[in-house]
Amino acid sequence: MQRREYIGATISALGSSFLAGCTGDTSTNEGTTTPTPQPDKAAEHLEEAGSALQSAGEQLSSESESLSESEFEDGSVDFNPSKIYTYLDEAANELDAAEEYATDEQRSKIDSGREYIGFGRKFTEFLDIVVEGYSLVYSGLTYFQSERYTDAAAELEAAEQELGDADDLLSVVRDRTSQLDTEELDDFDEVDAETLQIDLTTLDKLIPVLETMAAGIREMSLGMEDLNEAESYLDEEALAKAQKALDRAAEHFGTSESLFKRQEGESLSSMKSTFIELTCYAGSLKDGTEHFSRAVEAIGQGDNERAKEERDKASESYNKCNFDS
Repeated sequence: MQRREYIGATISALGSSFLAGCTGDTSTNEGTTTPTPQPDKAAEHLEEAGSALQSAGEQLSSESESLSESEFEDGSVDFNPSKIYTYLDEAANELDAAEEYATDEQRSKIDSGREYIGFGRKFTEFLDIVVEGYSLVYSGLTYFQSERYTDAAAELEAAEQELGDADDLLSVVRDRTSQLDTEELDDFDEVDAETLQIDLTTLDKLIPVLETMAAGIREMSLGMEDLNEAESYLDEEALAKAQKALDRAAEHFGTSESLFKRQEGESLSSMKSTFIELTCYAGSLKDGTEHFSRAVEAIGQGDNERAKEERDKASESYNKCNFDS
């Protein structure tokens, strides 16, 4: 069985455009208002707030473009939200200052700006979690390729937890998107509301892709641990224990196969071939391990002919998938 034969660049396809839009930071500090509004003074702060919001949007667009162009081959993703948060903090401060002098009409604009800032902060937080989840998936895959299966399983479990948080946060982002008043945002000087809008369609598809990748490879890692345990028992001629370990391994591999198979039809088009290969790989491990278990059973029964037949079938199954470029 060629255990190192895997798809080193599987996740590289995740680099295809899954980001677009911009973000924000929220501030809900209530400023004090003067009895007599000073609309001209409020307008000065609103103009500065609009400029900061636009800069935040442009910065997130730039970061998103940088992410979509990343090679992803070394597991690193270049995403730094600090500038986005800085611009959003500036916008929040200017809105607070404007509120002190604002008319009722200007207060409506201030409220819309704050809604966008809250939305943007959540979206930036969401992207950060997605990037962290991706990094954990990639490092888990790297551990798997290095045959460090215990480390792989732990890393991929952490990835699943991180991506679960991202999925929850995406629901919050989606709700806030529906609540944005883009017409009001367009009334800000310096702001182009289209720059501030984000298409969440691809992100909706990205999270399950990463979650399936993490869960499926984790199950394969656990199966490989069981497979190694079975081989140790065979060295000790503990056939019954070896067979139990093999059956556990086959179950893990079967779970992986089911996860990957289901994702084939639901994945981004750029990832479909990857999941087809993963399905084949997990299935070959499952089938091969089941034959291996039967071979061990036959040895215990003294049926050497059947044992040989099952070993041959195991070898054939383990090697049925070829991932060479």
